[in-house]
Amino acid sequence: AIHEVLVPFGYQVMVVNSRYSIEEEEQAVRTLLGQRVEAVIMVGVRHTSQTRLLLKRAQVPVIETFQLSDDPLGVNIGLDQFAAGRDAAKLLLSSGARKVSFVVGQLDVRATERLEGYQQAMAEAEIDTKELVTAIDSPSCVALGSEIVRHINAKGEMPEAFCCID
Repeated sequence: AIHEVLVPFGYQVMVVNSRYSIEEEEQAVRTLLGQRVEAVIMVGVRHTSQTRLLLKRAQVPVIETFQLSDDPLGVNIGLDQFAAGRDAAKLLLSSGARKVSFVVGQLDVRATERLEGYQQAMAEAEIDTKELVTAIDSPSCVALGSEIVRHINAKGEMPEAFCCID
């Protein structure tokens, strides 16, 4: 979508992946600023102090996405990850499901916040989540989802519903 909007206006879009590492993000920001970019769109709001300083000094527009920040670097467009996890679990519980599994690859900051929201909703429903949470430390992809479901299936009874975090 970013390409579709910006390219017709003559902008080139450069994409870098820090793999949820704020240290890798810092290096990526150094590289981008070295290319004299006109703006930076970032996923997440957790950054090293050096990244924050570099972006402030560069005086380029910064957009932070996917999370909410109390201290944004510029424009902040996001959602409350805790509330998303809580509300997803509550929706599944309201449908009558009680065995609601939470599945995730890497437990990055956003996934951890969603897990905490899920756990709160389940605790309010007096449901123990000890056997319902499955995390496999691997980058998210469709194949990983299949692997997690096979892992759960091998343990025995399948849950009634899944909260899947990508």
